[in-house]
Amino acid sequence: FHSPNKKLVFFAIGANEDENLSLTSDIVNAYKDVQNSSLYLFSISKQSELFLASLTEKHVIKIRRIKESTSLINRFLYDDGHEIFETTHAEEDGLKVISAIVVGMGSYGTSMAKALPWFCQMEGYRFKLNVFDKDQNALSKLKALCPEYLNPKCNRVYVPGEAQYSITVHDGIDYLSYEYAENLAQIKDASFVFISLGSDEENINCAITTRMHFERLGIKPKIVSDVHDGDKIARIENAVEIDGRRFEVDYTGSFEKLYSVNVIINSELEEKALKIHMRYPASGKTLEEHEDAFWINEYNYNSSCSSAIHNKLRVELKIAGADKEEGEQTQEERDLISVIEHRRWNAYVRSCGYVYSGSKEKSSRNDLAKLHNCLVPFNELSEEYKKIDTVIGLK
Repeated sequence: FHSPNKKLVFFAIGANEDENLSLTSDIVNAYKDVQNSSLYLFSISKQSELFLASLTEKHVIKIRRIKESTSLINRFLYDDGHEIFETTHAEEDGLKVISAIVVGMGSYGTSMAKALPWFCQMEGYRFKLNVFDKDQNALSKLKALCPEYLNPKCNRVYVPGEAQYSITVHDGIDYLSYEYAENLAQIKDASFVFISLGSDEENINCAITTRMHFERLGIKPKIVSDVHDGDKIARIENAVEIDGRRFEVDYTGSFEKLYSVNVIINSELEEKALKIHMRYPASGKTLEEHEDAFWINEYNYNSSCSSAIHNKLRVELKIAGADKEEGEQTQEERDLISVIEHRRWNAYVRSCGYVYSGSKEKSSRNDLAKLHNCLVPFNELSEEYKKIDTVIGLK
């Protein structure tokens, strides 16, 4: 603690969220001015989000809230998301179709269902999502979380320069039911399945059941099941049937990886996200204040992470100009990247629950009401906002 080169790191990771917040408050008060100090608060509650947003007093300690479901999905998309684009086997209007399925609308499944529409905004691809949950109110709940995702003015509407997706929710359907099999049979272009039902055992059972249904249909989507026990994954991931065929199910979400030092502390994704955040207009802030806004404001942090994930994907998919630095792109490449970035941003902001403010005037933006003035097609943006998309879209 007394060495100037030593890092002081706190983790508030207990099961009791009220106690976590109380301890976090004490830590911030005691160590707010200590250099090279960090605090990681593991919490999903709205209370913890409000607590961090209330920390207006200047502090040196770096504070970050870890929301497990968001962390897992971001990590999967950052590390392995490009594989979603490699398993397509259908086309519509000359575009490759990513036909995704999410089974289970708990915290992890909901995070994936919200993330896939922005992640899959890409030139040359069309995105479809089917969501299954046994909760009779699953559709209503997703509508409440992301109103414009399922708004007929946005859903299944293919406007140039706008986020494009087709989302269908099948509520009240258990994966063990005949209706589940019947609905899967209608999704003849399925290419990616994510399963998260709340327990490792259920997730494994559902993955094998889903593979069986698609095998009967002669369809081979990539199936990923959320399993937290790393030892269990090691025991079953290479299983084969009696005829020697592999079950071909991938498992993600092991606690060993999710809570590793490289993910939580030395995060390459976080480093890239901070660089992207610093490209945004500082709005009269000093560089130090602008950087502080990345750590303090969760919208800034999460939005920049999503940009970093998508920028890496564009390079992996060899989108023209995606691997070039600023000033190296041709005008055509710059225009393409800018449009892709705006499509991604529109879908991302909708995943956060925002809706169009009804006006393109800045004054109509209201973050408390989740109203935004830029939720329009790229060509309807002002030159100022188009330039932001160009800058943020750089690798």
